[in-house]
Amino acid sequence: MTTQEPNAAGPEPRPAAARFIFLLNCVYVAALTAVLVCGTAYSVEQLARHNVLVPADKNGTPIDMVDFLHFYQAGQLVIDPATRDRVYDPEIQLAWQRAYLKPGSIDKAFYIQYMPFVFPLMVPIGLLPAEAAFLLWTALSLIAGLVGILLLNSLVRRSYRQLAAFAIAMLVSLPTFVGFLKGQLALALFLIFSIYWWGLRTGRDFPAGIALCLSTVKPHYTLFVFVPALLERRWKLLAVAACFEVALLGLAGFTIGWANVVNYPAILMSIEASKSVIGVNPAKQVCLRAVLNQFMLPEPALRLSMAIMIVGWIGAFLLWRQALRWQANGRPDSDRALSWCMALTVLICLVVSPHTHLYDWTSLALVAWLTLPALSLSALAEEGPLALRIWTGILLLYPLLSWLAFLGGAALRTDVPWATLSQLLLHLVLLVSGAIYWLALWRRRRLETIH
Repeated sequence: MTTQEPNAAGPEPRPAAARFIFLLNCVYVAALTAVLVCGTAYSVEQLARHNVLVPADKNGTPIDMVDFLHFYQAGQLVIDPATRDRVYDPEIQLAWQRAYLKPGSIDKAFYIQYMPFVFPLMVPIGLLPAEAAFLLWTALSLIAGLVGILLLNSLVRRSYRQLAAFAIAMLVSLPTFVGFLKGQLALALFLIFSIYWWGLRTGRDFPAGIALCLSTVKPHYTLFVFVPALLERRWKLLAVAACFEVALLGLAGFTIGWANVVNYPAILMSIEASKSVIGVNPAKQVCLRAVLNQFMLPEPALRLSMAIMIVGWIGAFLLWRQALRWQANGRPDSDRALSWCMALTVLICLVVSPHTHLYDWTSLALVAWLTLPALSLSALAEEGPLALRIWTGILLLYPLLSWLAFLGGAALRTDVPWATLSQLLLHLVLLVSGAIYWLALWRRRRLETIH
């Protein structure tokens, strides 16, 4: 091993271009930090005014409910013996919500359509006062996001400075911010995907299996992320996931009744296209179903979006089959191909799934971590195919672009939900650019094999 003599004059100065990029990165992260501080201050102020869980109008009359109350209500419905076996009954949910909203009112149930096992798991939350439960929920969400980043960092190493900047960027992006305000599962889902990918790549089948099981809180995503485990024949992982799933459904059966477990698929399908409840909001979802909903009635739009989801699943299956073949052939860049495959799978499932809300796009952080060559604006200046540069630019600037797309769409003020569709357009451009880049890689490797 050789060592270099220290420079007596001190470190050499940075080239002008490098100094400019460094300064630009600092300004960008500082701006994101300022937005994060302002958003946190606003949230604390709203919580102090008791205006977070049930936003009120200027007269103080409750007018809305945040999504967190779904989870809080789920726990309370299980605690009460009179409602325990009727948790999916719209009238039961409506009665609880009317009682909670007093003196406000609500005409239709803000419907809870989560998997049956969610109800018993929310009992500890339901035992607390609502605002204390929300604070605990928010703290756990923040911890989940940070743990997810640390797990990904064990696979793709970044500097501590980049890690901190990435955490700030993820928290500032619109999907994460909305997830915090609504008290949603956005960061928990990001952690679940991160644990699954970490376990899949490091051979830890037990935690990966548990993560795959927990991903069924949104089963339309599980259909996609379990594909690599299936193609790799990770039977232990799949067995762990199946055993824990049976255990969770058993817990649900013994608490809310087996009828709710068995009939859940039919309940879900009837509610997804129903106009008798609120909360599904297909026109405001950030997926292809939102576009279909502009031209079709809710029920045929749902059916067509499910058909599109099947086509997307086939695409993800073919992606993984090809990437695993590259790995089996011992190609030196197969690890990078697998990371890209996971990133594209997450993107595909979010775009084509029939129930994807804006906060679910928090998992785009996994996509960025796995595929960006550097967490620095310097990556924007790197040479490469146009599709890759578009991909890199959107992911690096996503905290800013997500807000601009939303605010720009909302400013149009028409009957068309442009605030939602503009977000979808941004994600579609990202998906198309990633798909074009992947096809270019596939074509190049195919030509290398032929020659």
